Amino acid sequence: MVNVNNLATNKQKDRRAAFVKKLVDSKTKFTIAANDAFVRSIQSIGYKSTGSAAAEIIDNSIEANASKVSIEIRYGDNKNQITELIFADNGFGMDDVTLRYAMTFGGTDREGSSDLFGRYGFGLPASCMSQGNVMTVYSKEPGKPIYELSFDLNACSKGEYTDKKTGDMLMPEATSIKALPKHLQKITDDDFGGFKSGTIVVMSDLNRHCLTNKSLNGLKTHLIHHLGATFHKYLDRISMSVCEEMVLPIDPTFSDPKGVAYDIGGSKAVQLPSQEFTLTDEITGQKGKLRVSFAYLGPKFVSKEIDTTKVRGRVTREYNGFIISRNGRIIDCISRIPASIWPNAPKRPLVKVFGNNDAWFKVVLDFDASLDNLFSITTTKQQAMPKAEVWDILENSKMFFPMLSDLRKRCTEESDILRDENDRSDDDGPRPSEIASAEASSFQNPLPVEEEHILKIGDEKVTEAAKKQLLDQNQELTEENIESKKKDITGEQTNKKRVFRHGTINVPGGDFIFISVFGNELRVDLNTAHVFYKDFYMNPSSNGDIRQYIEAFLMTLAERYYINDMNEAFYAREISFWSSMMNDSFKKLKKELSKAS
Repeated sequence: MVNVNNLATNKQKDRRAAFVKKLVDSKTKFTIAANDAFVRSIQSIGYKSTGSAAAEIIDNSIEANASKVSIEIRYGDNKNQITELIFADNGFGMDDVTLRYAMTFGGTDREGSSDLFGRYGFGLPASCMSQGNVMTVYSKEPGKPIYELSFDLNACSKGEYTDKKTGDMLMPEATSIKALPKHLQKITDDDFGGFKSGTIVVMSDLNRHCLTNKSLNGLKTHLIHHLGATFHKYLDRISMSVCEEMVLPIDPTFSDPKGVAYDIGGSKAVQLPSQEFTLTDEITGQKGKLRVSFAYLGPKFVSKEIDTTKVRGRVTREYNGFIISRNGRIIDCISRIPASIWPNAPKRPLVKVFGNNDAWFKVVLDFDASLDNLFSITTTKQQAMPKAEVWDILENSKMFFPMLSDLRKRCTEESDILRDENDRSDDDGPRPSEIASAEASSFQNPLPVEEEHILKIGDEKVTEAAKKQLLDQNQELTEENIESKKKDITGEQTNKKRVFRHGTINVPGGDFIFISVFGNELRVDLNTAHVFYKDFYMNPSSNGDIRQYIEAFLMTLAERYYINDMNEAFYAREISFWSSMMNDSFKKLKKELSKAS
């Protein structure tokens, strides 16, 4: 921990005084960009990954109407010594003046634009400087010369770009060249049939610690994955490749039939009705559309049996939250709505924080760029956070948050069923709790009258079932037919040893368990609609062993249910009471535990 009492504040004052004198003596002009110090600070502007920086270059290619982008990764003596990142497109290209201006920070002809992506003029230089110290750009318009311009941060620090008369740091002028370097010419020949028009961006003198992956294969995979997701809606109009491998669309909602892992063995995401809102930015007065889409995946969608390549699992985990998209281009994925962002949020429960199981449903908020202010879009176009006004509109619609709650409930219920199925033995034989309860029951010595009472009720239930089946089959209810049908139902076994069975049933508003006897089978069904099942039995911190113990405990309780009419009436009344009290206490307990955590 820093000792704030020992900070050398007096030295800071002296340092400032000396620096001010130096500025006055040198007659420095107070430009907006403080020379190389500004550029070096841009290197830490906060790109989340190399893929995020690369996306800035792709933005420019799409806006230049390129039909193809080729990305190459050059390396030195081995594939772990990456030396250059090359981005080549066949777009409109730039003249020498536009190229020079585009490489300055803030230099753009799209200031404030809401047409596609660019609007700040930081994309090209900021993304290049975030990965290395040198950016070199080659650009050509149709029928015009090739222009080259390079910016070297280290040269900038040495004053090579500083005007000796004015002290201003200036971007050098672009120069005309007759031909591209051989390795770049080969790229354009192979991928575009020559360099007729387009732009090539080369990032070199790379900072290895800034690269998301240090190896060729690792970085290649990262770029393919990140760009495939970020631009999945644009890959039908522009072709991309990384080291000659095509970038395929990766739709985080798995709604695109052409997207990766869209359909695996008939397993597909379920698309739900979309919602659209018209918003107005009170500051700028601009209107724009907010389009909201939903998809349900479910836990089976990413099961080992289906998701053998693990692509689905990786994508669902990475995009678990509110997926923020601008003009169809993914910007960010936020997992929670901070209280500071939405201080007037309703008190009633809303899905404002995404947990692990919420990865099984998807929600996308895609907005027009005219609404940038309402979504707090950052300069690097990789972070966004809708403001309170946006959340208010979504909440007031009475459609958005209820949809999220329904999706979460659906995920939880399917997850519980799946976990319960996974607990069962592979051969569909008896569960450990059923075996243990049956063996424990054989050591008990109930009174003969108690045993007879249970067998009598069990026989009555089988008889009822036999009669119903006979009536359904239009057969006579003779004693012979009834006995024959009872044997069909229970089998030829005459063994009267107690058999225990565990199951589930969904009875909204019903008791937490239902106990029944059928022949010599004593059955305990847990009510999946009750909080006992949802919050206790299927609690995320539980496991298969714990649930087996719970089942054995409930089967012990069930053993005494039918021994006589008085017990049956007593337990029926008590189970109803326990169910009601647990319903209230478990809900309150959940809130208290949530506060504590």
